[in-house]
Amino acid sequence: MKRIYSLLLLFQSLVCFSQNFNIKITPERDTLIQGSSINFNLIGIPIDGFNSSIYLSASTSSCIAPYLKISPAILNSPYNNCQINIASTTGVVPGDYTIIVKGENGSLSSNDTCYLHVKSSVSQEWQVFTTENSGITYNSVWDIAVDSSNGYWLAIMYQSGYGNTWLPCTL
Repeated sequence: MKRIYSLLLLFQSLVCFSQNFNIKITPERDTLIQGSSINFNLIGIPIDGFNSSIYLSASTSSCIAPYLKISPAILNSPYNNCQINIASTTGVVPGDYTIIVKGENGSLSSNDTCYLHVKSSVSQEWQVFTTENSGITYNSVWDIAVDSSNGYWLAIMYQSGYGNTWLPCTL
């Protein structure tokens, strides 16, 4: 009888330990413009009859951590109704970020990673101004400033009979 009981315990422990889960984030990478928000979808994938809650947490070693929210933080069967939301402000620094999401249940755990590229909300394209396509009088620009009305002021240096002279110009 003791031998049968031992075999039953061994079988039960093998069945319990084979149950597990994985988590998967889609899309794997996406782009966010400063001041907007984005959602990643997260699903749980039960393995060998797993049917328990998955407790979720997210981590990132960056300035987007305060803007990261997982909803809901507990994923229950059918494990497909979770979103990771990142709602940024214009203060979030443009760049590339790695987000690691961890699902746990007791000693079981699974991680997945997604990648976020944050773009500036301000256009970063260069525009070349010359004497032909603007109101500047010389092509040597030495300094640029932006005033409170978003007007651009250029310090232009040109050769005169009396040395170099700085001219403020607006575009």
